Amino acid sequence: MTTQIEQGNKYKGLVLDHLGLIADQIDSLGIIQLIDERLPMASHSRTKTTMGERSAAMIINGLAFVNARLYLFPEFFTNKPVRQLFGKDLKAEDLNDDALERCLDAIAAYGTTKLFTEIAIIIGTQNNLLGKSLHIDTSTLQVYGAYEDEPEDHIPYPKYGYFKSKRNDLKQMVITLAVTGKAAFPLFMQAHSGNASDQAVLPKVPEVLKNFHKSLKQSPDFIYVGDAAMYSNIVAHKVNCKWVSRVPGTIKEASTLIAKPSSELKWDGELEGGYKFHMVKSKYKGVSQRWCLVYSAQGYKREVQTLERTIEKAEKECNRVLKQLATQVFGCEKDANKAFEK
Repeated sequence: MTTQIEQGNKYKGLVLDHLGLIADQIDSLGIIQLIDERLPMASHSRTKTTMGERSAAMIINGLAFVNARLYLFPEFFTNKPVRQLFGKDLKAEDLNDDALERCLDAIAAYGTTKLFTEIAIIIGTQNNLLGKSLHIDTSTLQVYGAYEDEPEDHIPYPKYGYFKSKRNDLKQMVITLAVTGKAAFPLFMQAHSGNASDQAVLPKVPEVLKNFHKSLKQSPDFIYVGDAAMYSNIVAHKVNCKWVSRVPGTIKEASTLIAKPSSELKWDGELEGGYKFHMVKSKYKGVSQRWCLVYSAQGYKREVQTLERTIEKAEKECNRVLKQLATQVFGCEKDANKAFEK
């Protein structure tokens, strides 16, 4: 809580809560300045807020656990110390929906992925947050409301798709996110329509990021890490980068290797925790690769326990059916055999 002196020497209470910490991080990371450099205001503009400050206002609102709509922003900031949050003489009404909508239009015109990644690489480099690898995956965001008219030019749009949260009554958006370093720092973000598949979007990420690396020379050459959805297309398109992925079990060479008895494999080494591995050189789809088959003693134990439970359950069901069959009377041996086979 903070206070503000109004005209007539009256005091008014303002709510700061945790928003001061958010504003301090926005300021220390230089997010407002980085956005203003890419989305400058027109020289003849008389507006009191820059694009960076408007973006900061939306970040503060999004992390305030309120999720106020654009037209409610002035109301949201009415009881907040706006001057302290933004470091300049602003009022709540300066952060109106018209200003925020123009900011969102400017971001869309510049490119949301381009803006996010350029700023993230700069912040990550300055704060030593970049690791050697970049982990890529997708997630889904459910949306509410009616979305009937689809835009043109392949703009990402809410659609029905594969529902990871089992809410098949809602449309959704798909978001690709790539994180790096021990802090899982987000370095890349891209939105897709709700029906986009991992197999279609994940293989494109390394190539897109390599283009960013050419324009921003301070970023490292990452090792790209993704699940099996990334493997097939990245091999088929022979993307020129370092990558690590799970080999899909649907590939014949991989399934054949997995099915081999342990005694036929030459295990290259053992690790703590009951792990051992077998390395294989592969030339699948004309791309030189190294495959690593991993054996886990703990995983094997779990699989055996699951198999035993399945067998026990099947045995109980079989005994139950046989017991019911034994109570029936058949006119001949042929009818009895038919019932048994069924």
